[in-house]
Amino acid sequence: MKRTIVDYLMSGLPETTNARVFLTVISLRFQVSNNAEAGNLMSALTKARYDSSKGVREFILRIVDIQSKLRNHDIPINNNFVVNHTLNSLPMNFSYIKTMYIAQSRTLSMNDLITKCVAEEGKI
Repeated sequence: MKRTIVDYLMSGLPETTNARVFLTVISLRFQVSNNAEAGNLMSALTKARYDSSKGVREFILRIVDIQSKLRNHDIPINNNFVVNHTLNSLPMNFSYIKTMYIAQSRTLSMNDLITKCVAEEGKI
């Protein structure tokens, strides 16, 4: 295993013949900080914009995935916030859905949002 790892990564690692100990030390050294990962996820959520390269369903599912990963980091993001943020991230082609959402008195679930957006994408 040691022969397959680049020399500069090997410096400072303990000399051991036990693979389990060796891999544990490596994993601890290169472990990503929870705070850094949470910050990256928050940044990805706030910067997410629909670019039409994939479908709108994939875009919304990516937003939901980020929300669930943040929840795993003990950062709960309200579903209403995610729905509003997702609608604001969509281009003007989806203005009909935005207008209907503002006009109605109830909030949309993520499944309802996906259904309405996919139907609107089909019309576009």
